[in-house]
Amino acid sequence: MSKTINIAECNQPVAANVTRIIKEKGYKQKAIAVKVGVTPQDFNSMINGRRLIKEKERITMAKPFTLEQIE
Repeated sequence: MSKTINIAECNQPVAANVTRIIKEKGYKQKAIAVKVGVTPQDFNSMINGRRLIKEKERITMAKPFTLEQIE
């Protein structure tokens, strides 16, 4: 029997950290989405467990948080 993948569980570690940093730093999801290269809707879906965060997106998603200037 194969196990069904729960998207929210798979995304949870990354989504929780991204959400925490966004709140702490006062960033806007839209600004992070642009930096990641996805639509704000897709970014929101990833953070809220409705769309799987792919490995490439996980790496790309970490990059904006190393920058000091996110508008």
